[in-house]
Amino acid sequence: MSVLIAEDNDMLALLWTKALQAEDIDVRVARDGEEAVRIAREDPPELILMDIMMPRLDGLEAMRRIASGPEKPPPVIFVTCLSRTADREEAVNLSAVDFLVKGRFTLHQLVDRVRRFVRGVDVCVA
Repeated sequence: MSVLIAEDNDMLALLWTKALQAEDIDVRVARDGEEAVRIAREDPPELILMDIMMPRLDGLEAMRRIASGPEKPPPVIFVTCLSRTADREEAVNLSAVDFLVKGRFTLHQLVDRVRRFVRGVDVCVA
């Protein structure tokens, strides 16, 4: 299983990377939306953890660009510090399998969501 973490907070990116690698998941990290688009097109991951508020290109626009490519976009778990209804609605249209709000989930819950996806257990945008 390969996961692309698109997160501009270095501490969170490192924490999530270490936790997922402990589950034998290959992880690549993008620090902004443009880098996420580039990585997703060059070496498509099986799942993306996408922060919505990032520099250079926000996560929603990054997923729009990834989805506009010739390949089917990978599923995405959006992770954000804001819980806006409009973002949730857009997330559903952009291959979202889940939507997490920072500060409202634990590292264990994040890893569990990714593990559930790996196992093919249905997760849905809450």
